[in-house]
Order: sequence, then C-alpha cells, then structure tokens
Amino acid sequence: MRLLFPLILAACAPTDDGAAGTDSAVDATDLRFALPEVGEDDLGWVTDEMVVPAYTEMQTCFVDTYTGPDIGAQAISTYQADGFGHHLLFWTGEVDPLVYPDGSSFDCLDPSTMSGWLPLFIVSPDRSEGGAVIASADLPDGFATLLRSGTRLILQSHYLNPTADALRVQDAVVFQTVPEADVQTWAAAWGHGITDMPLPAGEETTYSFDCDWSEDVHILNIFGHMHEHGTALSVDHHSAGSTTRIYDIPVWDPEYRDTPPVEQPAMPGLPVKAGDRFTTSCSFFNTKDAELDYPYEMCASTGMMYPSRVPVFCNPRPVR
Repeated sequence: MRLLFPLILAACAPTDDGAAGTDSAVDATDLRFALPEVGEDDLGWVTDEMVVPAYTEMQTCFVDTYTGPDIGAQAISTYQADGFGHHLLFWTGEVDPLVYPDGSSFDCLDPSTMSGWLPLFIVSPDRSEGGAVIASADLPDGFATLLRSGTRLILQSHYLNPTADALRVQDAVVFQTVPEADVQTWAAAWGHGITDMPLPAGEETTYSFDCDWSEDVHILNIFGHMHEHGTALSVDHHSAGSTTRIYDIPVWDPEYRDTPPVEQPAMPGLPVKAGDRFTTSCSFFNTKDAELDYPYEMCASTGMMYPSRVPVFCNPRPVR
C-alpha cells in the first residue's frame, strides 16, 4: 500500500508474503482505473496491484501506520473496480509490525485474522465513475473522525470474481481532513455483525442478534449488509421498555449487497441511551447445494455516530 500525496506518489515497501503481489506477465483482464486526485489537505492510499484468479473470492489486507499529526477526517471516498469489488474498508487494530511492517499485505479472508479490529469510517457505495465504484461518506459541518498519530491502519480489499478470466485490479482511498483544532464534534463508526452463521443448503434461515449500547450517542445513519442470498433485514431499537423498528428491508434485492438503502435520520440524529439495545435480524435462502457461512454471506448493521472518538464494533453469538 502506498501513501498518496498531492502531486507526489511515494512508494512503500513491497509485500513480504505475496498476498497482493502481482506478476505483470500474468494474463488478466485489466480493470485498473485512473487514480483519484488528492487535494492539498487530503490523505490518500493506493493498494498494490492485485490479480484475482478466475472463480475466486479474495480478501487482502494492506498495512500502514499514520505518522502525521492528530487530525480529523471529515469525509472519505473509496475506489474499487466496477462490478467485482465487494468492499474496501479502513480498519484500525493491533497488527504486529514485526510480522506485518508498513507496506506489507496478507490474506485476511479468514475472519479470525481480524480479531480486535475496529472500523475507522463507514462508507456506502453511491456511484460508478471511470471504471471505479465509489463509496463515500460525508460528515456534517464541524464533525470529523479522529485519526491519531501512530495509528496502525488496515485497508481491507474484498473481491469476488465469478468469471473465467483473471482480473487485474488496484484500489484507492482518499480522506478529506481538517485540523484537530477545527473539529467541533467527534464522530465514529459503529458496526454490529455476526460471523457464526451457517446457512444449510436449500433452506430458509433467520439469525437475530443483540448489541447493547454503553454510552449515550446519536446515530447519524444506518444501513444493513447481506449478500445475494439475503431475503430480509431489519433493526429494532429497544429503549425504556418500548421497541421501534429503525431499519426495515422486507425484500432484500441482490443489488443491495453493493448499494444498500441508507436510513439517515434528520439532525440531530437518532438518540440512543446507555443501556439501549439494537436487535439485527437477517433472513436468507441458500440456493446452493452446499452450506454457506461467513464471509460468503454476511449479516450486519452499521453506520456513523456521535459524540465519540472511539469506534464501536459488536460481534455477539446469534440466535437462530
């Protein structure tokens, strides 16, 4: 992964394990796009080139350390190859620098590799442009997410290639930043999801799980995430003895895997009190002749919240 500077592209160390390395001699359909411009006050990263083999799912994590001053990220845009990128997420976490130095990458398809990671910013795909699917999120004026100096960053690139041809791809992300002193309200990502969710072949299955809130916050937005076998998704908010459905997709369209509906409450956002609980429910119908499990299917609700400097991620055991 390389850090993009305004007008300057600085190369970092090559991968040490070949997880995302690429051979220019490999015959692959080239889906790379023109890299986005990075403004004077922006930060950007670009991954190494990757070759996704035919009929393959690939999830690669690129590692870097942010060494600049503490700043606020007011907006983020991610860029992936149109039609095949599943997600490009920015995480923070304790990744051993002796094992994975800055500039290295590794295969992170196994969810156990993500232990203790927290999402830095939650984005939702909103448009295609120049061969790239662009996912973005903008916080209200005066809001920003904290990016501390010394934070280890993990850029997670997930691709699904259902074709008979290998694909050559490269991803990028750009943060619009503001000085720490200019931030009036700190916002952070929240995510509720499960990874223990076997789906028997040829059956309808529903999983529900609860996540409790430990502090008073306001929810800026919320959206769900499933893949093409999802049939319905909902989120209920339990507070002071009452229950309100705050997100409801009774018929999940396979296209929502990449572009889910987003619920965005009017400012000041949806108030959530310490002790409140969210229940996320996902229904699936597995049309395959074999069992499916995470990450081939997913069940999550996520978004941004304030006031908070620290992301929240809840991964409980579900109830079927």
